[in-house]
Amino acid sequence: MLAALAEQLRCAIHDEHDRRYTLHLDFDADDPAKARESAVALATGLGILRPEVETYSARLSFGSRWTDARPAFCMADGPRGAFCAHAAGHDGWHAEGGVDGMRWGDGHGARGDETTP
Repeated sequence: MLAALAEQLRCAIHDEHDRRYTLHLDFDADDPAKARESAVALATGLGILRPEVETYSARLSFGSRWTDARPAFCMADGPRGAFCAHAAGHDGWHAEGGVDGMRWGDGHGARGDETTP
């Protein structure tokens, strides 16, 4: 019975991977900060139009160097399972997405390097 359960789990994981795809988009920006801002806006907009899109999985790279892609969103862990929905490298408080999202942190200083994507 345990072997059958393990096989079902293996098949489910395999099937899940076979249904996942990644979309790569190229766009122009004046600097890395503007590129991150545009990536966050594009991912957020696509998530609104298509709820099945995992918005917060968006990653940003310079040119076609996808192996160097970095998260577009902060994603810092917060209380009670929350995560930060601000752009990566933001200043100040962390915050969940949405109008009533939870806020946490000390509210001071940058959270990352704004000079790279």
